[in-house]
Amino acid sequence: MNPARLSTGKRHAPIGSKTSQVQLQRRTGPPDAYGQPSTTFTTYATVFARVRSLGGSELFKSQEMAPEVTHEISLDWFQGLTDSITQLDCVLLSDGTILDIAYPNYSENHLDDIVLLCKQRLGSTAK
Repeated sequence: MNPARLSTGKRHAPIGSKTSQVQLQRRTGPPDAYGQPSTTFTTYATVFARVRSLGGSELFKSQEMAPEVTHEISLDWFQGLTDSITQLDCVLLSDGTILDIAYPNYSENHLDDIVLLCKQRLGSTAK
């Protein structure tokens, strides 16, 4: 959990910790002939975020909300994200690692950071 600021009560990642550039992506295109979701993605936004690989007790606590979580991504709110947050499917890291979004954690009042709990997609990297 990120510390609360005494002056505003907002929860944010520490200043300077959002140094990783990530792409928020969502599926595009219709389902295939068998009804499976599309395998093509488009980038919704490219933002700076704090990416943490979870381990130990952090991993255990996050898996209570979303099983098999491996990473936590914290990012700031930006214009247009409110209606789209639940439509995002994955996050592409700058090194090509693909993380599937398991649970988006955010507040409607836009005071706290958005925290995306993600599962690393094994054996696949972006080309």
